[in-house]
Amino acid sequence: MSIILFVFGAIFLVWGTYRVKTDFKRDQKKNNWLSLLFSGQASGIGQILSGVACIIVGIIVLVMQ
Repeated sequence: MSIILFVFGAIFLVWGTYRVKTDFKRDQKKNNWLSLLFSGQASGIGQILSGVACIIVGIIVLVMQ
């Protein structure tokens, strides 16, 4: 179970960093932060945070086994 969480976390982290690099490069930093504040959806930021959460939960599952 923890290996699956690590894999999903790594995928989300890579996907999120790619989205942040490509979308913020187009000088839309202000629009992305406003989108995050108002709707909770910003390009890449959600994927990065969910990747970190998956890895943390994976570590907790690994320790509890």
